[in-house]
This record gives sequence, C-alpha cells and structure tokens, in this order.
Amino acid sequence: MRDEVLWASADPSRTAIPMTMEAINGAPLILYDAYYGWNDPTRRQLAARAQVAGVRLEPLIEVENIDSALGLVSRGVGDTIVSKAVTRHSIFPANVQTVGFAEPIFDTIALINRQNATLSPVTAKLAIMATTMMLSPPN
Repeated sequence: MRDEVLWASADPSRTAIPMTMEAINGAPLILYDAYYGWNDPTRRQLAARAQVAGVRLEPLIEVENIDSALGLVSRGVGDTIVSKAVTRHSIFPANVQTVGFAEPIFDTIALINRQNATLSPVTAKLAIMATTMMLSPPN
C-alpha cells in the first residue's frame, strides 16, 4: 500500500499551508530512525527533493524512534515527518497538527511472504498488527 508522508508540528503556523522543501530548510527538523540515517527510504526521498530544490536538510535532533520524535514535537522542540497511518494511532499527540507536502510524498509498504513458506506464529501476529494499523480508519 501507499501511505502519504506528512509534516507534523505543534505550531499551527507551520502546518497552515502545504510544506515545501524550501520551508523545511529553515525548520527545526527532528528526524527518527537515526540508526538508518539517510539510508532510510523516506529520508532518501526528502534528500533527493532537497537536492533538486537546492536546499540542504540538517536535522536539529535525530532520535531512534517515532515515539521520541513525536514527544519532542508535542513539547514544541521542533517538527518531524510522519506517515498518515501513524496519525491514526494512539501514540499520536492530540496537540500536533499535520499537513501534506506541496508535492506529495508517499511511502510504499509491502508485506511479502514467499510462496509455500509458513510464517512463524510471532511473524504472522506482527503482520496482522501492521496490516491492521495501516488499514485502520481515522479516529
């Protein structure tokens, strides 16, 4: 499935209009998945778009997981990117608003199971949880 990537901020003025690469350049950017860094597929999309726009993306803070990033955003430390599916989850702070990008960004999510292979019970449960979260209707 495709899931739209959104800009998230506790400051309503930074979600009033669709986000552009030029506007990100001056924003207090908080990025998660620090372990993967710029190898993360979403970050690679951002970096490619920034290069085309002639801007450099420099995060203010990098953290390991989305929960930490959203906690900082909720406290007004900065802004982050987030998939639309995450905005429907209970971890998403009530005081954080989102806006799409002027040129929409999408992540592609796929669960692949080899033909004639059986998933372990834990893997099957994780696949069900991920699918449920991604396909759940908005709150």
